Amino acid sequence: MGFKDLEQWRLVKHAHLPGDRRTFYSAPDDIWLIFKTRAEEKQRREIDPALMLLRESLLDTPDQLGDEHTQACIRQMYELTELLTNWFADIRKLSPATLQSLLKMGGKVVFLLDLKDRIVGSGGSTKTTVGISPNQA
Repeated sequence: MGFKDLEQWRLVKHAHLPGDRRTFYSAPDDIWLIFKTRAEEKQRREIDPALMLLRESLLDTPDQLGDEHTQACIRQMYELTELLTNWFADIRKLSPATLQSLLKMGGKVVFLLDLKDRIVGSGGSTKTTVGISPNQA
């Protein structure tokens, strides 16, 4: 990736020095800012256009029996992508310290969700335990 690409991705900025004709670039010092900027640009360039395409596909009425199945799959893809996009919007609001704590939790979150399902009940469905054991939490 060249400097022009990095500039378009908002990862570097021009930095001119008085009296010098050369172009200098500066990058943010905060790694979390770089991570968030990169993720936002990926979303803007890849996820948002895909969501728009899926949304447009859902507006079409199915003509044949196979089209109904296809449209149901497209609806599922759209709903999952929308759910992940909304989750990412919530994640972007977190401070770097909170985000780092969340990432360090790792499999412990899976254990807590599994524990919640056992206590509250999972609606009668059988569930396989995934994650860490209680003594690792």
